[in-house]
Amino acid sequence: MLLVTSLALVLLGISTTVTSTFGLKVESTDSQIYFHGRWDASPGTWWAGSGFKLHVQDLRSLALNLGPHTTSPLASIAVSVDYNNFTTVNVSSGMNVIPLEPSPRSSVVRINVEGWQNNRINLESLVLNSDANLLSYQPSELSFLFIGDSLSAGQYLPQGINQAWPFLIGERFKAEHTVIAQPGAALTDIESYGNVHGISFQFFKTEDTGYYYTTDHNYTTPWNFSRDKPTPTHISK
Repeated sequence: MLLVTSLALVLLGISTTVTSTFGLKVESTDSQIYFHGRWDASPGTWWAGSGFKLHVQDLRSLALNLGPHTTSPLASIAVSVDYNNFTTVNVSSGMNVIPLEPSPRSSVVRINVEGWQNNRINLESLVLNSDANLLSYQPSELSFLFIGDSLSAGQYLPQGINQAWPFLIGERFKAEHTVIAQPGAALTDIESYGNVHGISFQFFKTEDTGYYYTTDHNYTTPWNFSRDKPTPTHISK
């Protein structure tokens, strides 16, 4: 199936066969991948806006190999190259080719999940073009942490969290930013609008309140705040 898909994309002018078969494979454990937001041990995303960033020299192709904990049938991610506008790409379990323009220089790739639900990507590995060079991403010294509700999570916006005010503020100040927000969740730990816990409970967990409705991960794990790198310099709620 991958070969057929790759052949079709080649005919459209998009080279994927070499990338997916003979490219530079980067495991999700590689320290050069800069993870942000909240990820479980699989590793998989929770909470809108969680994702990762890459700094790559001579990037021409990129594919994500996603595992079985990825939302089915698809999850919507936002992709930005060299701090240009984010575009939406729908991904699913398996190999996903990310459309991008070749760059003869170093590029920063930013990827995050858009939705407050159906927002899980289980990253197993990346595949870059074989002559690409994965570099260290240098995060901003500014780091914002937002705690909120439906407006903060971008519930009704076409690109979800990427068009919500906390994300836009983070972009405006060129800061690293994390949003812990869930539509309908109360501040206190009570059941509210389908959320089995309030933010005062869920904030301290890796998982968002959607964990309750999953079949493969219907439990919570304590969030290790030492994983927030850099440590938030500003907190808004």
